Amino acid sequence: MSAVRQALAGSGEQVVEIGPRIEGLIRSWQCGQFGLSLRALLLYAQWGDWNERRPGVVVAGEDVLLGVGLYHRPDGWHLHAVCPQGGQRAPRIRTIARQLLAAGLVDRVYVRHLTPSAEREFLAAGFVPPERYPWLPDSPAEDETHPHRLVSLPEIMSGRQRALRLAFRRFANFLRRSQALFWLVPLSPDSYPLAAAVVRDHLQVTGKPLAAHDCEILFRLPLPNSDPYVSLLCWLQTGSARIPVGVFLGEQTGKTSGALYVNVARRDPAVLEMLGCQDATGFSAIAAFLHAQLFATLLVRGWQKLDLGGSETPSLDRFKQTIGARPLVTKWVVLTREELT
Repeated sequence: MSAVRQALAGSGEQVVEIGPRIEGLIRSWQCGQFGLSLRALLLYAQWGDWNERRPGVVVAGEDVLLGVGLYHRPDGWHLHAVCPQGGQRAPRIRTIARQLLAAGLVDRVYVRHLTPSAEREFLAAGFVPPERYPWLPDSPAEDETHPHRLVSLPEIMSGRQRALRLAFRRFANFLRRSQALFWLVPLSPDSYPLAAAVVRDHLQVTGKPLAAHDCEILFRLPLPNSDPYVSLLCWLQTGSARIPVGVFLGEQTGKTSGALYVNVARRDPAVLEMLGCQDATGFSAIAAFLHAQLFATLLVRGWQKLDLGGSETPSLDRFKQTIGARPLVTKWVVLTREELT
């Protein structure tokens, strides 16, 4: 890894570990893109394997900025350049890729969270679409494979999204019949471990244990629920129990825009059992209800647009459509030794 880090600093740019000290640097480049925030870089630019991860680095120069992750899998070492910015992004990343690939330090170099115009720059520089070397068999661009993600908060909260309105009503009726209470509370340093457990359990139940591994690093840094961060824990309470049922972690990406990097709602039947609820009618609408509550909270904070992030699966993409998300396409590209020869 030290050899990789040396290569990243080869042209005199700063190479800084991702953490609170890069906040000012990131803010100076922000333009509303999902992949350009402290939490985005913590999530998408990590170093390690499936057993151990640590934060990756940011490479920053006069006309270039990118997050860098380095992942070891059974098929080799893979470098991820995350949401690169600046006029020198394509030539600089190609230079880094050529050096690392030629030295055998990595096997593939992926570039992700690209706008369509940025994708064209990289394709012209010799990179290829990810379908040639898919990151995941069924989702070649991971959670950028399906694009419904962008929510206009004023439009959604006007009540014009019928599917969301009906889902909200269904879950509200469930609460009334169950005599249950719901509320959102800010995460505190003491409650971050509980939120991490909620996310881990949910992703285990839904068959996504590797996603839980990716998210875990976000809970090591207990950022407050105040601008520019969103850090919320959702609770349900009945006469029998009080259960945490959802987690939202987000961050502003522009003056009136932001993104969600963790949005989890527990839909598994075990929650009903713990709450002592006999009638499950309407409970399946919990995810839509939680998101509607979040949308109202963010609108009060002055946000106008919220990027939920893309989806790995068609089913998750359809859910985001039902709560009002519109398509916003972002791209991956990749380079290997084969393209260099």
